[in-house]
Amino acid sequence: GQYQLYNTDIDADTKFRQRVFVGGGVKLPTGAYNKSIVYGVVDPHFQPGTGSFDFLLSGTYIARYMGKLGWSNDVIYTLNTANSNDYKFANKFNFTSTFFYQIESGKQTRMGGKEWNFLPHAGTYIEYAGRDSQNGNEVAGTGGTTVFLTGGLDVYYNQFSVNFTYQHPTVENMDGDQPENQRRYFIGLGYSF
Repeated sequence: GQYQLYNTDIDADTKFRQRVFVGGGVKLPTGAYNKSIVYGVVDPHFQPGTGSFDFLLSGTYIARYMGKLGWSNDVIYTLNTANSNDYKFANKFNFTSTFFYQIESGKQTRMGGKEWNFLPHAGTYIEYAGRDSQNGNEVAGTGGTTVFLTGGLDVYYNQFSVNFTYQHPTVENMDGDQPENQRRYFIGLGYSF
């Protein structure tokens, strides 16, 4: 969840708006994390779950000029804990910076906007993780940094939203021998209250 910390006061002369959100969350230890195969144990990164409680801290900054052209920055820091196997995934830092353009359509709402809003967006996403640890010792071949180019479309209808995002890896600096990142596709649903 996120809480809106700041929102520019709006009047007839407001051309530049800013909003700041802060938030956090908890990831529960759902999903199996001790799966094995005929030839031995599956690497923790290929398990369906992590088996750990993890905590997320987030922040968002959004700026708009003339209500249409905008810039958004999202930061998420994940604090991971060890699971019952004493395996701890490294803490993770994610940063997204995108430019967007708002297109309005449909009937006027009681809040003054239109019922449909379309936000095509493009930008950069950075993912960083340190090394994992097992029994307090660093695990080789884990962690690193990847930079992705992103693009997509967010569609808003009143308080509901559908988000489509594509990420294409452009720079990778991974520790040791790890599978390369491939392109990613994301679809999300949201409700604002």
